[in-house]
Amino acid sequence: MTLKLSVLLSCFLLPFTYAAPASYPNALALIEDQSDLTIIRTLINRDSELISLYKTVKDVTIFAAPDDTFPARDLDVPPFTDKAFVRAVLQQIVVEGVHSTDDFTPKPVYYESKLTNSTYANLSLGAAVARLVKLNDKSNFLAGGGVSANVLDTGANLAFQGGLVHKISNPINVTFSIAATFSDTALPVAPNYSILNASAFGLLDALEETKDVTIFALTNEAFAAAVKGFLNKPQCLSRSVLDLLGEYAVVGGVYYGDSFDGRGVKTLGGESVVLSGVGEFPELRVGGARVVVPDVFVRNGVVHVLDG
Repeated sequence: MTLKLSVLLSCFLLPFTYAAPASYPNALALIEDQSDLTIIRTLINRDSELISLYKTVKDVTIFAAPDDTFPARDLDVPPFTDKAFVRAVLQQIVVEGVHSTDDFTPKPVYYESKLTNSTYANLSLGAAVARLVKLNDKSNFLAGGGVSANVLDTGANLAFQGGLVHKISNPINVTFSIAATFSDTALPVAPNYSILNASAFGLLDALEETKDVTIFALTNEAFAAAVKGFLNKPQCLSRSVLDLLGEYAVVGGVYYGDSFDGRGVKTLGGESVVLSGVGEFPELRVGGARVVVPDVFVRNGVVHVLDG
């Protein structure tokens, strides 16, 4: 019996199918062709180091905020006039690896970015980190200590020769120090953050220059309950309540949300706690306490905000 010609041809042709190559030779060329990325384009073209990065970078994914997501568009006033800050932001949104929105999963994955300035990334691995996760059926991107952003349906998977650009729902900020992060009322859980300076008081100076820390910080309500509990313990007669709280709130090493796999870690005070819930991200737990805000990135680690 002879095979039909169409079947025979398909056997030979299938191995040779391929995707059309990206039409843009580099990331900057793609960005310059987008009418809604004029702010990012202008900022890149002001800095020779950024021009070089965006023209030569390969095997990356870039998360770019369109013009209409910026609250201010005057590029001749702060923070746009701060060259080091702008450079850090535009390095941090360049993430290692090519990540299509089809690759985002409900379990978070953490990748290094191109930001290595120790002012914003004082980590042993040497680079700022970005989190990619599928949240509420949306491809979600988080970098820095501020609000995360969703990939826009109309601006996803834009290809250049070397990677992809995703347009996102709001601009990304860089990571800051622990103290600056705790006092930033622009964070999504304010005013709960108003108490965080107190919950780590006495440790901040030492922690700021320490690489790789995880802080379990408390909301206002949880903090008040914890203080009330500690006041009934004998050790409070000889030690500061805030110092005691701080020792129970800090862990050596960086434990992002993907580390909450049932492992036990020890706080500086010697307490063992179990990190769990990554299978139900973002429903994470530290011991019996629920994480209400996971993965607040700081320059030398990460903060998780707990409800108790």
